[in-house]
Amino acid sequence: MSIYTKIYDILPKLLSKRSKISPKSTTFIYDDEIWFDDYFTLKHIDKTTIAIGEPRYWQRNYSYLIIGDTQALLFDSGIGIQDISAVVQALTDLPIIHMISHYHYDHIGNIDKFKTIYLSQNQLLLQQNVLDNTIYPSLKSTLRILEGQPSKQIKFSKVLENQQFINLGNRQLQSLYSPGHHSESISLYDPQRRQLFVGDFLMKGTLYIKFLPLSDYSEFKWATFNLLNNTQSGTTIYTAHPFELAHELNNPYYTGGITFADHLELSYKDLIDINMFINQHPSSNSMSKKMVINDHLNIVF
Repeated sequence: MSIYTKIYDILPKLLSKRSKISPKSTTFIYDDEIWFDDYFTLKHIDKTTIAIGEPRYWQRNYSYLIIGDTQALLFDSGIGIQDISAVVQALTDLPIIHMISHYHYDHIGNIDKFKTIYLSQNQLLLQQNVLDNTIYPSLKSTLRILEGQPSKQIKFSKVLENQQFINLGNRQLQSLYSPGHHSESISLYDPQRRQLFVGDFLMKGTLYIKFLPLSDYSEFKWATFNLLNNTQSGTTIYTAHPFELAHELNNPYYTGGITFADHLELSYKDLIDINMFINQHPSSNSMSKKMVINDHLNIVF
């Protein structure tokens, strides 16, 4: 029995015991965040960059709507419990491009609600079920079994290379490969506004670069260089989950047990600190280690 099979056998049983959705009345949101409806929230980074939150969901996902003059791009689409496309349509009437940071189930839940989907070349290299621009992501890529999520068919219209730009009309986004948390991960960079959207590549708290299928420390090292080489000092980093996970996965009140970070953002210095850490601590094939990177970042590798 493989380690992946063991994980898939055990974790669903543990995760099923904890609450997935918290009541709105007891759900904390940030001071600069407002409710869109009973489920989604909006956090305006600026007038045309909006974090769409799912704070009631236990992973507290945030997807990003990035708006140009002629097109808009939605980066990730959440868990799929509620239809995020209704939120997007209320915020802009421009044509929507949808991209995902990686295939984990909590980032592709509404991907079937969008007609124009771009993937990155590294999001196809490990996939075997690709035919006529249609992909059925593998179980290892999505981890969908952990919460009983259905398989998502993805019909894509364009494939981007590393460092390739997308023109949204007076706003350029650069697609950057960023494996580590997941081999098929990408980030998006707006060089004019110095905004870097990283999905799960980084988050405040503990970075787990081990245990998950397709997570890899050497790839994480390469991705850190790739991001540093293509971004500028003063860049703000926007993450998909602003929390450090609670320790007890089998706690039925798990939602209330999460320690939330005080913000979604990380700084450019955090990326520099990670780069310095990686240079000082090569990968080890022995037992995993947890170490401190800086005052609010730890890593398990």
